[in-house]
Amino acid sequence: HEAHWTAELWLVIMCSIIGSVMFVFNSFVSLAEVTHSFNVLRPPDRLTIGYAVGLLNFVGSSLFLVASLGYLVQDADHEELAQWEYAVSEWGVRFTYGVGSACFFIGALVSFQEISPDDMDDDDA
Repeated sequence: HEAHWTAELWLVIMCSIIGSVMFVFNSFVSLAEVTHSFNVLRPPDRLTIGYAVGLLNFVGSSLFLVASLGYLVQDADHEELAQWEYAVSEWGVRFTYGVGSACFFIGALVSFQEISPDDMDDDDA
């Protein structure tokens, strides 16, 4: 079981954590570009669709990071989960992945507002 846990730790969990950190960094840089400030949580003087999308992506990627870190809380033996491990699995991992995914989806839907019909040229396909 120990070898399986070590492989899962490095091949699944650490990749998830590292990928989530990269998503958070990307979202931070995107928000800094929109706000022209590194204080990305302070709304700009004029709210824009770009800021809303950037903020949704930042929240979504932060929730993905929380969910990825939730994997580290569980015991290495997957045979039987304690009640607290089940709660972390349900709320700390699954719920935060679900809400983070919803943030990304809503951000994508909001992004459609910025696409003009002129940008949708069939000749570029």
